[in-house]
Amino acid sequence: MSELNRSGDPLLDVVQWRPLYKLGGWAALAAALLVRRNLAEEFLLLRLLGIIRSGPQAFPGNPADWFILLRSHPLVGLTFLNLFDMVNYALVGLIFLGLCQALFRVNKSAMTLAMALTLVSVAVYFASNQAFALLSLSDQYAAATTDAQRSVCSLPGRRCSPFTIPALTTAMGRTSVFSS
Repeated sequence: MSELNRSGDPLLDVVQWRPLYKLGGWAALAAALLVRRNLAEEFLLLRLLGIIRSGPQAFPGNPADWFILLRSHPLVGLTFLNLFDMVNYALVGLIFLGLCQALFRVNKSAMTLAMALTLVSVAVYFASNQAFALLSLSDQYAAATTDAQRSVCSLPGRRCSPFTIPALTTAMGRTSVFSS
């Protein structure tokens, strides 16, 4: 029983936590209505169909192309780097916060574990998303005056997953272990 609810009235607990429940509900509604998966692919399809007239027609192939995209069309570049998934993860964290509080009296240990795992997963995703790091690198790349400086700026970009994933999937598809 909480310190604020010494009378033992369960309705008082519901009223006390109602703002958190509403926040979780609004986050669920926003996630269902606003958050879309595969925005980059949808953008490329609309670009291919001619509905969108500016922007790239394909994913950039190397770090310099990514930097140019991030300088010329930052929102498109960040979309290609799954920036909007961060919004989705933040909303999922709020949904779980409301659900865990609502179900806390049912099973405290399970809800504590669920909330801890949710917070860890959201924190790991935020820490590992490279969209803002690449945006910052694109600014440094644009400010570079020599090829040597541009080369130094593009070195961290070569290690980032947007550049390595296509290469890995191509290599995996060519081996007998991963091909069917």
